[in-house]
Amino acid sequence: MSDVVPVPDEPADEDELALGVLELDLAFAFAQPVARVFRGLEQMNDWWAIRLHPEARTVLEPHPGGAWKQLWSSGGALLGTVIQVDIPTRLRIRGPVLSTGLVDAVLDLWLEETTAGGTVLHVHHQAMGDLPDDAHDTYSEVWTDMFGGALGQYLARR
Repeated sequence: MSDVVPVPDEPADEDELALGVLELDLAFAFAQPVARVFRGLEQMNDWWAIRLHPEARTVLEPHPGGAWKQLWSSGGALLGTVIQVDIPTRLRIRGPVLSTGLVDAVLDLWLEETTAGGTVLHVHHQAMGDLPDDAHDTYSEVWTDMFGGALGQYLARR
């Protein structure tokens, strides 16, 4: 006799089947040169304010297969895996990217030199999966706060 008990088919809840899609493009200008802005991205722990745990430190390993993660004494969390890097102009990360649900996302960051010697950081975020209805507004605010605000302030202090 089998220990497997069949589960009767139940009507699916439409909310459970809904997949959200996100596509977001933002750009942030900095007075610093491209190489300095890229180094700022590498030094993420010094300015990244979103902490998943009180002890969390944010690590970004800018090489293919490297991790974007937060670590603390009792564990950690993977935020994404670096899938492409071209120092100092591009960093592409794939993974949950700050999502708690079942989400597959790509965060593409590329840096472009301005005619004045500064940098424009382009942020392209695509995601599909269990996204909240306000994902576009939420991520727009998060990236603006982190890249436009926190990174910009960090670079200005250096």
